[in-house]
Amino acid sequence: MITFPEQYVKTRFPGYVWNLEEQWLYSFKYGVLKKLVKSKGWQLPYRTVPPGWAVSVNGSRRYLPAWTLERLSKPELNETVDTAKS
Repeated sequence: MITFPEQYVKTRFPGYVWNLEEQWLYSFKYGVLKKLVKSKGWQLPYRTVPPGWAVSVNGSRRYLPAWTLERLSKPELNETVDTAKS
């Protein structure tokens, strides 16, 4: 188990945490927090992709829009993130 400071909130995908103060997504897959690069979004003829982050979950590419992460609230004190695979 890893304990993070209060400003970090776990996301729906394991290995990624959201920083409430900086409003930025971090990865901790290799034991070190790494700031991820934000995509500016794009538009296709029949689909619009909002700004956000592309992440890898079990080798599959997933997309986390910025607006979903910005709605995350502060965690409970001493909340832990389980890094073990279920």
